[in-house]
Amino acid sequence: MSEEFYSNRELFEIIQTTVKKMADLKKEMAETRAIIRDYNGLRKKIEQTDTRLNTLLWLVGVSIPALGLLFAFLNYLGR
Repeated sequence: MSEEFYSNRELFEIIQTTVKKMADLKKEMAETRAIIRDYNGLRKKIEQTDTRLNTLLWLVGVSIPALGLLFAFLNYLGR
């Protein structure tokens, strides 16, 4: 079994590389959190828009027959 020994300089370089990689990872994680936060905000806006659209479609669907009945009633009164 062979054991690997590193000089102080090699250990220092390994630690510095690890620290840099950890800093890069921390930055990427912060960017990912920001993307997820923005996605969740967009999703909430889409759900609100969908709710409003469904309400509008329901109102249009109810208004057209109601107007038809109103005009029929007014036509009946006009005779």
